[in-house]
Amino acid sequence: MTHNYQIQEDVILRQYLPKDFLENATGFQPSETDSFIVGYPRAGSSWVAYILYLLRNGGEPIGIGERLWEDVPEVGVGRHVQQPFGKYFVHLADLVTHPRILRTHLPPDKAPVHPKSKIIYISRNPFDTAVSLYNENRAINEFSGNFDDFFTYFLHGQTDYNDYFDHHVEWSNRKAMQHILWITYEELKQYPRAIIKKLGDYLGGIYERNANDDYIVKEVIAHSSLTEMKASEHLLIQPNPNRNNGLSFFQDGNIGNYNKTFSKQQVKQLSERFSREFSGTTFLNTWKKQGLPIYVNNNNNNDYINHNNNNVITITKSNHR
Repeated sequence: MTHNYQIQEDVILRQYLPKDFLENATGFQPSETDSFIVGYPRAGSSWVAYILYLLRNGGEPIGIGERLWEDVPEVGVGRHVQQPFGKYFVHLADLVTHPRILRTHLPPDKAPVHPKSKIIYISRNPFDTAVSLYNENRAINEFSGNFDDFFTYFLHGQTDYNDYFDHHVEWSNRKAMQHILWITYEELKQYPRAIIKKLGDYLGGIYERNANDDYIVKEVIAHSSLTEMKASEHLLIQPNPNRNNGLSFFQDGNIGNYNKTFSKQQVKQLSERFSREFSGTTFLNTWKKQGLPIYVNNNNNNDYINHNNNNVITITKSNHR
């Protein structure tokens, strides 16, 4: 078994990323007009990025010569340019017209987000996230073990961008909570029209106008389907030379697919961890409706949720694992 990774400033990153990835990311200068798509890896941030691209462009799909990773870039991605006075780093984000939609998987203490920026946090249930992350890491040759091995890493927060639960908790505890819109992968899959409207209302401007146009929303939903995104993968996902031929970045994405991979013991272990961390939260209630095996310990009063408004939640992390 091999588990290829690197650690930059206490953040676990994939081995293929540049050694100065985090340095470049934290050195990025954001604007107050920037909006960010944030999420743990495999939660659906690429899906949201394309939905917003389609929404802004009136439902028109991405065309030849365009690249989603350049139009809605990840912070920290770019290239070094050699000049007579030396080498410097050019962020893809700095080549995008303002106002920008940007992406990051980084924890909040490392993410270069302007205090006035709007933040869309996309969350996916930990069961399907774990399986999707496992499949992707195998597809790009970052992990060669079986799922049992990978599950142990995931359960103990030793996978891409550190612990799944900490990622949620730390972002929810940001001081700029009023600027965060929380959505879930599951709600987006089941109620795309409602979530697209919520995204448009949150971002305002052309996004809001187009999210209230039935024809445009219909086109956005059609072109952001799994079938169409797989067909346009070469325009949506930056090529990775480590990817095994024939293995798409886009997996089937069905809710509850973890059942094909998880053992009963693994379901129990992750359910217990989830209950300790998220008991009483909107996330837990949403995923319970999907039939996911979330068990709540009603005697545990260490985790709770405050509802500030329809879009904002605050999660208090328990002290036990």
